[in-house]
Amino acid sequence: MDNDHDISAGHEKSSFTPASRIPAEIPPPPPPASSAAAPEINMIDPAKPFKSPFADGNYAMIALQFPNSKKVLSILKSKKHPKRTKVVPVKFANLNVYRDTFRKIIYEHLEIMLIQYASYFYPCYDKFGKGKQGKDLERIMRSRGVGMYVQCELKDGDDRNGSEKRLRLMLHHQSRESYSKYNRDDLWVISKVPTFESSQTFLARSTYYGPFSDGALELDCFSPRDVRVATGCLKGTVYALRTISASTELMMLDTLEDKLKQLPLLPYILANGTGKKKRDVPLDPLPIMEYIEIKREDGINVEAKLKETVAFYKLNPDQESVLRRVARSVIASPNWNPGPDHPIVLVHGVYGSGKSFLAAVIIIFIQDIVDTVNEKREPEDAIQYRILVSSMTNVAVDRILETLLKLGYDHFIRIGSMKKITKSLLPYTVKARLNTNEELKELEQMLEDPMNSEEDIDNISVAIQKFRKAEGISQIQNTSVVGTTFMSSTFEVFNQIRFPLVLVDEASQLMEPLTMVPLARFLCQRLVMIGDPLQLPPTITTASEESKIGKGLEKTMFDRLTEIGLEVK
Repeated sequence: MDNDHDISAGHEKSSFTPASRIPAEIPPPPPPASSAAAPEINMIDPAKPFKSPFADGNYAMIALQFPNSKKVLSILKSKKHPKRTKVVPVKFANLNVYRDTFRKIIYEHLEIMLIQYASYFYPCYDKFGKGKQGKDLERIMRSRGVGMYVQCELKDGDDRNGSEKRLRLMLHHQSRESYSKYNRDDLWVISKVPTFESSQTFLARSTYYGPFSDGALELDCFSPRDVRVATGCLKGTVYALRTISASTELMMLDTLEDKLKQLPLLPYILANGTGKKKRDVPLDPLPIMEYIEIKREDGINVEAKLKETVAFYKLNPDQESVLRRVARSVIASPNWNPGPDHPIVLVHGVYGSGKSFLAAVIIIFIQDIVDTVNEKREPEDAIQYRILVSSMTNVAVDRILETLLKLGYDHFIRIGSMKKITKSLLPYTVKARLNTNEELKELEQMLEDPMNSEEDIDNISVAIQKFRKAEGISQIQNTSVVGTTFMSSTFEVFNQIRFPLVLVDEASQLMEPLTMVPLARFLCQRLVMIGDPLQLPPTITTASEESKIGKGLEKTMFDRLTEIGLEVK
């Protein structure tokens, strides 16, 4: 998947497999140079059925741990693979139920990922590493594709927030791997012993994209239990494993902890009615739900504007129906729509149906209404209504913004990794990292590409000039339409920025907690989701039990809201 994991120059795309992409049925393969075949993962002894640590439904007991050798040996002998068992209900009674449900689902997914990694590590260690010490052990395990580090020192971290979770793992210069191997939110397993037995082993997540120049790798302990074990590892040397890259999974977990309580859309997302009929969906807007309020004195005929837009862009009846539905969700006007409709609109965007074109027309229509109203109002009464265009992939975001350009609308900006943005949109990018010139360096490197066309060179050059002028935050604050991916939406440049309307493309290919990332980040009040339930579901390589297929982590918010009766246009 085309994600913005890292925008810093000089960091190539990691060759390390993200957690969400490790095949569920086999362990991570050894490097091609290895003559040893990877052991078959045989999961779970029938006599001791696999049980997730949170199977009893008590979140307080959830603890993600690296499995010990005894557990892995039992799994390898059983020839049964652990599979996901957790399911997503159609509705949720409250925020706590919602939060805990998805915590357990994501933890189960990560636990299986760690089991798969351990099922490769332990046989490799037994066959090639046992009896070896120091750099010999590190060298032989690295040759088998295991990111193992020996003779490391663990220090208290420099955490400005005073958290006990922050640590610094000191890596020897000769032990460091290429920066392409590291990623933010890699899961690191650290232990006093090379066998990584549970009592002396803890789990941590990296907070940056690799070690600093002094070899320090910043880590945050994963749980209070990990903090306690880590405290006992501060004296002497430790062993470390760079295991799975879990940036997507940890971003989802972080979102569940952050701002959900303040999310205006939450009651509509919980959908805590009693049945599947449409009347069971919450219909009354919350006390504060931002929308475009047109007053009688504004003299705006919304119906006439709609007909004009339909005729100008030659919309077919289905496209017109979607435009009207979005307009009634976002706009209130006397004698046309006294109060806004339901704040969530689901759009069935079949591939090839012109969904990007329709999304662009919707944006242009809304901004035209706002501009028309503001022409007649005093500045202090002007409407400020901002739209975020977002998806998991750069391609989906760029497709909509490129369509806006083709339709003659260029009042937008694009935030993200320079190398991943379509070059025609580079003149519309702004600085996303506040205290660094890495993006400018990246653009200058892109300019040297011999494959650039003249148009590419022009686009890159315009972007370079903008970045040299340090145009950035002020533009974001003053621009009505912004495009970014879910990953890039976490950038610091978006702090304190709000978008009352978020338009999410490819919604039927997104895990629900992933869809929540931009909604919670920007305290979204109205939502348009474009998706095609008939296309492939989210790509999740941990398998679920046969009876639970399509009911767990792969169940999208788009599908769930459809189940409760929210109409798809």
